[in-house]
Amino acid sequence: MSELLEQTHEILRYDLNPEFVETLSIDIAWRYDRLYEELRADSALPLELKLAEFAARRSSCAIRAMVFASQQHGVPYSFRYLECNGQEKSC
Repeated sequence: MSELLEQTHEILRYDLNPEFVETLSIDIAWRYDRLYEELRADSALPLELKLAEFAARRSSCAIRAMVFASQQHGVPYSFRYLECNGQEKSC
């Protein structure tokens, strides 16, 4: 296992609250499912555009799931704007 993968594994296994990870995992799965179903139902878009839109919007699903899990488990979070490239990140 690579060093970075090993570090990530250690953090996930030992540093994060298992209930937080469970809430996050369940919520993100449901958000991905709802996004998929929304796009699948749109008969006006060809498959290629549906795939592109899913790829573009899945990060929003992950952010919302992290915020939801944080609120449920009392984990503080904040949003920061990265001036170098305009991205917003939650911390």
